Amino acid sequence: MSGAFQPQFHPAGFDSALRVVLDDVRTGRWRSMKALLETCATWGLRTSRSQVLAAAAANGDAVEAWLQEDPHDNAVMMQARVLVERALNAHRVGQRDVGSLADRARRACWEAARSWPADPVPWVGLLALAQVDSPDVYQHRPEHRVDSWEYMLPYGPWGLLREVQERDPGNREAWHRLLQAMQAYGANTHDFVRWVSTWAPAGSPLVLLPLYLHAEHYGIQRANGQLTPLYWTRDPVSHYTLRALAWWFPQADARSWSPLDLNHLAQALHSGGFGEGAAVVFEAIGPFVTPVPWEYVADAPERWLEEFERARSATYAIRKPGRCTPADADERPPQHLQGPPTGGAVPCTPQCPAPFTVPSLPEVTALSSKQVAELIEPLNLSEAHMPDSLATSAAFRRGGERAAIPDGMPLIISPVGADSDLRDALEDLKLGRHSAARDLLSRTGSHWALRTSRSQLLAAGAGEAGVFKAWRDEEPDSPHACMMWARALTRAAVEAYRKGERHQVVGRAAALAQQEWQRLDYLWPECPVRWIGRLHLTQLPYSANYFDPYAQRRRAPWDQLDDPAMHYRGPWPLLHEVNRLHPGNREGHHRMREYFLYRGGGAAAAMQFSAWLVSGRLSNAELLMLPVYSLLDLYRERHGDGRGGALQFWQTAQVRHYACRAYDEWFAPLPATEYPWLSISDLSHLAHALVACGEDERAAWVFKAMGPYALPQPWKDVNASLGRSRDWTDAFLRIRASVLR
Repeated sequence: MSGAFQPQFHPAGFDSALRVVLDDVRTGRWRSMKALLETCATWGLRTSRSQVLAAAAANGDAVEAWLQEDPHDNAVMMQARVLVERALNAHRVGQRDVGSLADRARRACWEAARSWPADPVPWVGLLALAQVDSPDVYQHRPEHRVDSWEYMLPYGPWGLLREVQERDPGNREAWHRLLQAMQAYGANTHDFVRWVSTWAPAGSPLVLLPLYLHAEHYGIQRANGQLTPLYWTRDPVSHYTLRALAWWFPQADARSWSPLDLNHLAQALHSGGFGEGAAVVFEAIGPFVTPVPWEYVADAPERWLEEFERARSATYAIRKPGRCTPADADERPPQHLQGPPTGGAVPCTPQCPAPFTVPSLPEVTALSSKQVAELIEPLNLSEAHMPDSLATSAAFRRGGERAAIPDGMPLIISPVGADSDLRDALEDLKLGRHSAARDLLSRTGSHWALRTSRSQLLAAGAGEAGVFKAWRDEEPDSPHACMMWARALTRAAVEAYRKGERHQVVGRAAALAQQEWQRLDYLWPECPVRWIGRLHLTQLPYSANYFDPYAQRRRAPWDQLDDPAMHYRGPWPLLHEVNRLHPGNREGHHRMREYFLYRGGGAAAAMQFSAWLVSGRLSNAELLMLPVYSLLDLYRERHGDGRGGALQFWQTAQVRHYACRAYDEWFAPLPATEYPWLSISDLSHLAHALVACGEDERAAWVFKAMGPYALPQPWKDVNASLGRSRDWTDAFLRIRASVLR
């Protein structure tokens, strides 16, 4: 770069035609403004230009003169724009007459909407006024308290946004105005921007919406001494930054770039350590620097320009890639993401649960072998129902139930799938022999994903748990024997609690399990299963930190995540330990989802966790299935008896989004040679979701991967809720045959 940098602060930015007109507007002349608005080729350009013109005209009478001399549609629109701007300015400085100003602006917007029904700008103005309402007024304005389009999002002016969407899908200002309204209402805006980021199409400025929220959040928290610059290097902020670099910057029309968007992206890239990407964006910015977001990261807000110049100079001085460049980001939008969903789902805004009380657990050192047997045997583990995503124990009996069907392909109800070695080990365990299981786990080695799934299925389908106790007694120093006995005790404790067993029975089983997991800490410190088992135990009615042997050493609060986008409390340190030993472990994250489902807020909280998880960068694409499971949990909770639009639930854009994303980004890239190792539970849930939202072509490939295997869920619960045949296999076979035909 040659020559001294000369920043420009002109609100027109790159729009040279708008720059000329603004000078006229400030001097009270309106004819060039009229001519400029008549040349706008897109609604987006009309929206952005009218916003900048209104900000300049709000301090003069150019628009009033235009409306008096030539009451054109554009003049009516600009009058509404100016009145909205004046109301917002009054609101920012706390004027007392802001209510009357907002009412006058609202009437002008309605008049402009009637004057030109196809124009989205008056509706954008109405959206902008939504933030002016106080909480009390908000309660009394019906257009500001409308159900959101998707589950998990709060009430708000969604009807006004829908009007804009119908006229100009993805209108940049409209979505920013909705974000501002939600901030004014005190809603959970992190959920909102995360949701937008899941469907925002490539090239859309909405991809940058999370960066605006995180920049403002950082500025507020840093002023209070609560955040450091490392905030920008962590997920989900770094994920949103790289997504914007790959999805928006190279794919958007450069003529539509907003200097404000470019400055937000450059700041996030520089602060996150992505030097090469930041350099490219700084070049695109040129001289058009904006105070925001630099004032959020500067040592003092008034020194924002120094911060911009420092960041720009440092980036140009390095001129080498940071942690990632656009070519490395490998972020491409899935094919099915064409724009925002517009379904009419009922929102839910769950509250964070109160901390648990801590019942005491019994000591286990005095328990004899006879007492252990009395504790475990009555639980009848071979028949116990396990309502989670990982196994259905009834399907283990007789090696899987088989039914003949007309097309010749059998139906085998078993979670084992094509893993013949696992099936043989299960048969051996049912006969009271553990040698095959021991050999199987030994051969599995340190393939933690396979070891986790196999050990979980062995524990669920073994029949009587005494076979693991006998193995443990026979080989007391075997980590495999210790792991499987701890698995059986953990499952026994959870099943006892769900069956309503006495507190003493649940407590003894939990204490025994905790003792075995602690023993495994010494026998096999590299094994992530010991932390997965502890996560499983958090479903019991005890304080979750009881199951963390290092709870006293960890920072407080123990159960709170350092991420403003996830406000729910939970056993995050246990999940951290799982990821430390095996990043992206499937069962570990499902156990965390189950914690929220059973102990941490219900199906809504589990859905929040799942959506939050998949909004970041995943080390295991299998985790994209978590929202599909959580959607079934929501369905059971809200439509389990067939009430309230049960069929429509599966046809919402939210279901389609998560199902298609799991297919496109997890299942579709897999080679067919890996199909036998996939979870039958995952495939069953994915096939059902794809069929339910009309994606039969995708579903056909999933059915082919399943082969003859299937599990009752989700087919059984959905079938029963709709009042159909009690035998879920009838519906499954009919659907499978139809899709594969």
